[in-house]
Amino acid sequence: MPLNHKEDFQQTERIKKNAYRMAQELDKVREWWGSGLLVNSWYRPHHVEQRVGGSGANHPHGYAVDIRPAVGSVHDLQHKFGKEWYNTGRWKGGYGRGSRKGFIHLDLRHKRVWDY
Repeated sequence: MPLNHKEDFQQTERIKKNAYRMAQELDKVREWWGSGLLVNSWYRPHHVEQRVGGSGANHPHGYAVDIRPAVGSVHDLQHKFGKEWYNTGRWKGGYGRGSRKGFIHLDLRHKRVWDY
């Protein structure tokens, strides 16, 4: 069933707010890392999320991002982020360790960790 205009607008506004909040958190990570972060994937509409095999829980809502460092190793970023952010409680959301696939996943939902 398609969304009506009001529901569509409300959903779009939520996605924008989530993406903005994630951008603020990514800026903190970028500053800590000391160089730029490259985005592999951020917001994905549901049809794209299905095509790439995603869970549908994070990216379609704007509060998940897959990143890699502009300078340095994604393996180093993953190791240091886990040690200095996730394990210390500085990062409160999800943390997907995907350096073997060339990225790490961060989201703003609840605290949890997994491997790709």
